[in-house]
Amino acid sequence: MTSAGNGKVGWAPQQDYVEAAATVLSANGHENSIYELSGKLLTQEELAAAVGKVVGKEVHVRQVDDATYAEKIRYPAKGEQHVAYEVETMFAGNGIPFSVETERGLGAWIVLRLLYP
Repeated sequence: MTSAGNGKVGWAPQQDYVEAAATVLSANGHENSIYELSGKLLTQEELAAAVGKVVGKEVHVRQVDDATYAEKIRYPAKGEQHVAYEVETMFAGNGIPFSVETERGLGAWIVLRLLYP
């Protein structure tokens, strides 16, 4: 589901981001540097088609208006707050900045949205 229309996003595999971060974090000379990482620009439909090829079945994209999209992505993480706290603890334990935001699932709302749709 998207309200992006024909808008494009630079999708890239998570592994590409992990490798880039590991390279920068493990080498000197990157202090106060900013890196913008992106992949090939794709529409939601193009991304769905690529995912469909990988998983061997058609992946559908539903276009909706902005108001519908905003309503559908709300997720207060009801009943699964312990997962948000576990994510917060893992991030903090690895020195990754993490802010708690109670309006969207304690700062881990996207993780929870994927785990508990």
